[in-house]
Order: sequence, then C-alpha cells, then structure tokens
Amino acid sequence: MDQVFQEHEKHIYTLTDPNESKHDCVYVFDEHHLVTYQRDNHSMIEVGQKLVVYNLLDKNIKVEVSVYHKCEILDIIVLETTHKFDFERDNTWHHHAFRPYHQLGINQANRTPLWTQGTLTERFSSGRYLGSTDGMLGDVIFDEFGRFIGIVVAKKGNNDKIKILKHTLIVSRIEKGLTDDVEAL
Repeated sequence: MDQVFQEHEKHIYTLTDPNESKHDCVYVFDEHHLVTYQRDNHSMIEVGQKLVVYNLLDKNIKVEVSVYHKCEILDIIVLETTHKFDFERDNTWHHHAFRPYHQLGINQANRTPLWTQGTLTERFSSGRYLGSTDGMLGDVIFDEFGRFIGIVVAKKGNNDKIKILKHTLIVSRIEKGLTDDVEAL
C-alpha cells in the first residue's frame, strides 16, 4: 500500500479494548475530533458520555474522549478530546459517482488495517454516496489521491453495499456549529 494511504492508518482508533474480538472504526478528522457511525452498537452512546478510544496501530495509545454531538439524521457521532492529534486536513474535494476509492477498515481476525478498493456508484443529494464494496460501519473512504471522502454510515439492501457520508457534512458540523438541519450546512 502506498505511503500516502499508510499515513491514514495512524488516525484509526476503536471504541473497544484491543483484547476484545470485534473492533469498529473511529476516525480522526481534525486535531481534536473523531467521527464514527451512530447505528447498531453505537446507538446507545449519549452526548456528554466519557469514553476511551484505542489506536489501531499501537494498542498502548489510548485517548479519553467525550461525545460531542450525535446526529441521527446523518448517522454520525462526533467525539472530542483535549488531546491534540498529529493531523493535517486534506484539501476539500467534490467527488462524483463512478470514481474509484480506497476503503480502510479493520481486519477483525488480527486487529490490523484492512484496505479494499471500490467505486462510488451513485451520489445522493443528501450528501451520501453508494459504494460498490461491502464492509463495516465506520470504515473510512479515501479517493485515489488519499483525500478523505467520508465514512460508512449504513448498508443498503440485501447485497450490503455501503452508504458513505460525505466528509464535508462531517467537517462542517464543527466549523459551522452543531445543527441537525442538513440544509443549513
């Protein structure tokens, strides 16, 4: 895997102890914030709740976070910390359907980064894309240049193809203030 993509692996954390058998992606998207999905086992997480996230590459790195925002409309949870992550924001890029992507998830068998490739097959007006791969909720999607596209927030239909929430909707929740009005963003 190209060095540009390997750099993203250090920004993957989990909400589960490294010794547990199932791990969900939590992605660092700026110096003090992380994002994950809010469905299934994450649906019980509440705003204000204190949690610990564990780095995927180095299980000795753990960071205390609090739940900053939960948006059921966008299917995301934003976590905040006073810890400062070594992070540089990618250039914002507008993506279109039928564009290749790289998907970063977690290999559940050995808790290591798992990369797959797919194609954005459809773009929805609500800031979501449909991807050609399956995968896990919380997986992180990058374009062919390593720029952050978004995260997997849902699965669609019987074939479990992924629904991806566009990164600008995640980032703008912090920059423009927290609101559940998607149109305002």
